[in-house]
Amino acid sequence: MSIVLPAPDPAILARRDDILAGLRKAAPGVMLIVSEDERRPYEADALTAYRQLPLAVALPSTTDEVAALLRYCHAHQVPVVPRGAGTSLVGGATPQEDALVIGLSKMSKIISL
Repeated sequence: MSIVLPAPDPAILARRDDILAGLRKAAPGVMLIVSEDERRPYEADALTAYRQLPLAVALPSTTDEVAALLRYCHAHQVPVVPRGAGTSLVGGATPQEDALVIGLSKMSKIISL
């Protein structure tokens, strides 16, 4: 049995450059991964049967940066896939081609509760 992943939204793909510029402006301190080679490690979690390159990958290091990314994506209807370490075997971090992966690997400490 195979799973059919939903088709990406062509309107989002057509706006990719504008979306990337908007993300850089919304969260200027965030590392944004945009090249195909650098996005490749984020196309799946440890379940590698289903792969899709994400639109981009953001690596925030603060909760304020995560909030800024989420606000931008919500306002511009860009799907988001949160990603921890990518070691899951259930496909939970498998992105769509029209989605921003928000990798949380730089957020390794609890500063306050």
